[in-house]
Amino acid sequence: MPLLPTLIAGFLFTLLCAVITGYGYRAYVRPSRIYDRVGGDADATTEPSVSAGTRVAQLVESIGQHIPMNPAEQGVARRDLTMAGFRSDNAVAIFYGTKVIGCVVMFLLALLFKDMVSANMTPRMVVLIGCTGLGYYFPTLGLEKLVKKRQLKLKHSLPDALDMMVIAVEAGLGLDQAMQYVAREIQVGHTELADELGLVGLEMRAGKRRAEAMRNLAERTGEPVGPPAPEAVIDEIGDLLFAVVNLARKLRVQPHTALDRANRKFRTRFEALERLATQRGIDMATAGLEKLDGLWEEVKGGGERAG
Repeated sequence: MPLLPTLIAGFLFTLLCAVITGYGYRAYVRPSRIYDRVGGDADATTEPSVSAGTRVAQLVESIGQHIPMNPAEQGVARRDLTMAGFRSDNAVAIFYGTKVIGCVVMFLLALLFKDMVSANMTPRMVVLIGCTGLGYYFPTLGLEKLVKKRQLKLKHSLPDALDMMVIAVEAGLGLDQAMQYVAREIQVGHTELADELGLVGLEMRAGKRRAEAMRNLAERTGEPVGPPAPEAVIDEIGDLLFAVVNLARKLRVQPHTALDRANRKFRTRFEALERLATQRGIDMATAGLEKLDGLWEEVKGGGERAG
């Protein structure tokens, strides 16, 4: 009975070696024989060299392609990978291949340290099964962290992009041209947002309407898009904005100058709020609205006293 886990581990290890050997034969040995038969040489002059990282990715992809999955799961995985910035056609296969390799690695590690758990067979089997499940789930956890990290980068990049877009529109560019100008200018400092704005421009040049392109942007970044506001609400908001602009004209205040100052003030306060939350060990993603309101009022009070 104690030999059962060893036999299972040996079988899985042999299966993994067989997969690697078969892939290497199909990808490298067999093409070399074909070149020899036709009188050529399968060297670096015949086909470009492939890096070790690329070969590992190809191996993981080949494993993932043999995993059965329904279209719904594949669609969810594709959506999450896109939100994390992985848009290639083979991203889903690589993701599931990583899950399989994680299962094998965790199972072998659990098998290696099973004697440290208990002398009883039942706890050992529970540990083996649990570690195998964790190996399958770990890539999902990593993907969720990558999605949240990318969303945070996009949110931090947005104020600079909006400021630059306002300047571009005031200089005479149309909204679409301003968006592409901003995408080029922020490519170095804010790569994620620059790529997304570039995709919006490509979609609009391909014939999609701006609303559809922006909706696709929201889906790629994981930001929810709510239903459109009722016509009556739109009319009321328009009347309110018109009244505010007229009031600014009577007071000889440039509306765009006032809006720019308000944006800068909000941005400064929000950055101060983030610093204060970090100092106190508060996670803004999970903190309640009441706690965030208290921090906001504290930041406002500090800014007013400083002023």
